[in-house]
Formats: sequence, C-alpha cells, structure tokens
Amino acid sequence: MQAAAEGVQGWAATKDGQKALETSDPDDLTGYFQDGLNSDHFDKLRNLVARLNPVKAISLGVMGNADLFVGVQGAFGYADDLHNFDETSAIFGGGGLIEGVDAAFEGSIAVGIWLEPTADIGGFYIGAEVDIDEGMGVTALACASHDDNDKFRDEEGVNLDFAKVVMIGFHVGLGDGVAADESYFFAGHITKYPSFQTGTAKHQVNLTTMHCGKQDARDNAQDSVTLVWRVDGGTQQYGYPIWNDIQMRGTPNSDIYQVPLGTVIKFDESFEIDLYVNGHMVKTHRWHDHDFKGPGDVQTKTFSNDDCSYDFGARLQF
Repeated sequence: MQAAAEGVQGWAATKDGQKALETSDPDDLTGYFQDGLNSDHFDKLRNLVARLNPVKAISLGVMGNADLFVGVQGAFGYADDLHNFDETSAIFGGGGLIEGVDAAFEGSIAVGIWLEPTADIGGFYIGAEVDIDEGMGVTALACASHDDNDKFRDEEGVNLDFAKVVMIGFHVGLGDGVAADESYFFAGHITKYPSFQTGTAKHQVNLTTMHCGKQDARDNAQDSVTLVWRVDGGTQQYGYPIWNDIQMRGTPNSDIYQVPLGTVIKFDESFEIDLYVNGHMVKTHRWHDHDFKGPGDVQTKTFSNDDCSYDFGARLQF
C-alpha cells in the first residue's frame, strides 16, 4: 500500500501528473497514464508486486470520477503485464450504476492490481468496495467477472478469491463525482465520438440495464451494440462505450443477455439516442424533460426492427 501511495503522490506532483488531473481527453490521458506507469515513481511498486505469484499486471488510471468523465463512473486507465512490461498492455474503461459505494470512492487516481494478464482484460465486471485502512486516505474497489457474481458477493460480504482486480484509489486533487457499484471494462480502441459531456445542464439522466428481446447475430454469434446520442437538438455526437462495443453474451432468454449501462447524459430540454447493432442503426428515440415525473422516474424505450429488439430506460437524476 505504501509503495502505491508513494508512486501516485510522486507522479501526481510531476508536470505530466498535473496535466492528467486537468485534462478530459481520453487520448491524452492514456498517454499520461502509460508514461506514468513506466516512470521510476512506480519502480518500487513493480518490484514488490512482481514477487507475488497471483499478480499478473498493474495499471494506472482514474476511478469513480464523474467530473472528469461523465459516463465513466467505474474506471479508466492503462495496464501493463508485469512479466512483459511495456510490451503487452491493455486499455480499459467502464461505466457503472450510480449506487452502493461510499462517497470517498469518488475522484481518485487509481492503481490497479490485476490477477489476470492484460490479454484477458475485458468483458463485464462486477465491482464492490472493500475495506482497507481509511487513515491513509484511500479506498479500494474489487471486481470479479459477471459469471462469478453470486460467489463474489453474498450476504457475508465480498469474497476476494474470485476478484480479477483490486483498484486502490488515492485522493490527490480530483473533484467529487458519482459513485459506482457495478463496473464493466472493455479492452480495445477509443471510439470516434467522445463519451462524456463537459459543462452543466438543467437535467441529468443515467441509462438503465439494457435487455435484448431478439438478437440480430446469425449462427449464435454475439451481438455487438453501441449507442450514439445528441442533446437539445445539437449536432455534437457522443458514443458509448468508450472502446469497441458492448459484446452481448448468451441468448436473449438468459440472465446474462442484459447489460447495466450506467452512462450519464446531461441535457436542458431533450436528448436522442441511436442504437447500433452489429454496425447497423436499429432506431432512434428521443426523450423530453416533460416525459419524466420527477427525480428517480424511469422512461423506457424499445429499439427494434425486423432483425432485433432491445430496450433500456433513462432514469432522471435531477
């Protein structure tokens, strides 16, 4: 823990560290995190965790910060394999449902201790806060695969035997954000649209769990789903997820053929969303401020054509 804290504090005080705290551009941030993880500030941490057999990779990024990335309420960062450092790497990003984690989790530079190699980083992860020494000003989030959710979290708490990563957040100057309970990560490349909105607006919604009623993919393949949205009649487009697309798994009748979205949209009067499945636009739907009865109300839309059917809602936050 001390080695991670020293690395973060030392790097955050550098010129690049300060730039990373101020930027909201994913491309720039990826470069800052990569350079930071490869700097001598993290030599001590790398040498320590390399002695631990279960640890396969480490990462540097942010977690739980809605001011920096609205819609990236889980985590964002760069990971390197410990035993093939700076040669085998992954980029990850994710959104989360905005409930369940202590407010101290918000706005942190995060060091990730991965129990799987970077080649396996991806898919849908379930996250839960874990207790560590709060006197050090840190918070930790453990994540397991969706398939292990029942074994990872139960009435007695979190079973770290099923964790794929533990992210340790250090509060070094980031603003408060929106806490995340469930996080999911995707390895790959950044989409052509930004996935976050800057500035303020009269209203804010988060997107709820997306369900598939009818899949489009042939021969039992997986549907690949992406969202593009615009607000208040403007032409600026935003994309979700940040990397690649949402890879659906299973069949429409199985529990895993649904994905908690969690991404946040800010608007004054209205917003509209295009749903793409396997690269083809299925439908566009628009939500208006007067559609919502008040904070907490969910308005659900169905996106369907002759080939597929998906539905998800927007929950008004304010």
